[in-house]
Amino acid sequence: MKTNLTILLLLFSFTMFGQRNCFENCKANFDKADSLKLDSNVKMDFSKAMEVNNKIINGLIGCKILDFNVKTIDGKTLSTSELKGKVIVLNFWFATCSPCVAEMPVLNKLVTEYKDSNVVFIAFSTDDSLAIKKFLQSKEFNYEIVSSTYDMKDKFCIIGGYPTNMVFDVNGILKQIYCGRLIEGAKAFEIFIQTIDKCLKKI
Repeated sequence: MKTNLTILLLLFSFTMFGQRNCFENCKANFDKADSLKLDSNVKMDFSKAMEVNNKIINGLIGCKILDFNVKTIDGKTLSTSELKGKVIVLNFWFATCSPCVAEMPVLNKLVTEYKDSNVVFIAFSTDDSLAIKKFLQSKEFNYEIVSSTYDMKDKFCIIGGYPTNMVFDVNGILKQIYCGRLIEGAKAFEIFIQTIDKCLKKI
């Protein structure tokens, strides 16, 4: 009973950590949680690991977006200071990630949906510019794409796998995070639409 109570308290602290420590301490909290992922035989319990990881990831809700100043593969400068007052949608991906590629039609549809709105779509890749440009010869991805020149994986605590998608409201506050492949097609589109529209209503 005491052990269960300890686990519940720790999980609660991870749930709330987003509001207190945010992205800066995410990796540290992730590493500290390793003991919670083990079964009675001190072996990794996949379901426990998923539960703990999800608690930590969802704990990021409410975090302020971290400052960045980057250039896209096309040479366009993007910075949080210049994007103030906009809804910011971030995507983390790489070219050989099948789920990343599979969701791109939905993401492209979002760009079209909000082309005349106060929304910016940025994709941070773990690939270099050359690999990305080669990928784009056969695949369409209409986000503003940033290469691995700017390593954002640890900065934004990408511990839930790829792809990871984040939606920040006009005040730069994280309102939703999606890790792994979303529900396909129209349902995935609606998930994004609902979150983005709620963020836009604050303008």
